[in-house]
Amino acid sequence: MIEILSHKNEPRLEYYPLPPSTIITNFVEGESQCNYEIYLLELINESKYFKDKAKGAYKRPNTENHGECDAISENYELDFKLLASSTYLQSRSILFPSITIDKKGGITYGQCKNPGGYVKGTNINVAFRYRSLEDLKKLECSHLKHDKIDEDLCKVLNMLKVKKNIMLFFPFNFKIDNEVDIKKVDKIVTSALNSDFQSLFLYREESTKHYDTYFVTLVFEMFYIYQVQNNLLTLIEKIDVKNIPTFLKLRSYGVYGFPEWE
Repeated sequence: MIEILSHKNEPRLEYYPLPPSTIITNFVEGESQCNYEIYLLELINESKYFKDKAKGAYKRPNTENHGECDAISENYELDFKLLASSTYLQSRSILFPSITIDKKGGITYGQCKNPGGYVKGTNINVAFRYRSLEDLKKLECSHLKHDKIDEDLCKVLNMLKVKKNIMLFFPFNFKIDNEVDIKKVDKIVTSALNSDFQSLFLYREESTKHYDTYFVTLVFEMFYIYQVQNNLLTLIEKIDVKNIPTFLKLRSYGVYGFPEWE
């Protein structure tokens, strides 16, 4: 059930998918906070960079009926977007054991929604890695989608067109040999992500000028927060997962039987 993926351009770099409890809304039945937007809000409220932009704290809007952003303040607004394919999320939703919390706080792990089933999920970073900006434009204009990968890509492209400041959340935890110096790790991870998502950043820039784009993922138990500048990632801050309580709680549900997530 657990994939340990290595990057084509840097074989030492491995990345582990986060458990469904952390990325699929309401995956944990009976857990009111099972929503990645809640802990991303905690993340930006822990961030000096974002607190400085807001000149205060962010909160969730009272309603999103009129397209309000997920995080609002008096001076800045931000929308959270999960950077994962629909097929990938579907596979996580139906092929992993169910999790239920009863009224007394007891946790029950049950059968998955589709025992013995199979869903081929698109690794969105690999899909973008091999497509240029021109490829994405052609795909967007084509009425014929050749396969599920094309469909997944088009859904992400539509997401990128939103005229808001956005934070793209890539739900993986990167790891590399512990002997590698942390500054070198930062460079390796950033280079790998830029290599994979270059066309995505170019597409976002062409589609929605004058809006900020941020990118967040995990590296060695730290949230790495990037800003996209000149179509490349610039690392602006790191925040320890220990400071994000909702993330820790949701992830703890997912580690049952899966030591790779611990």
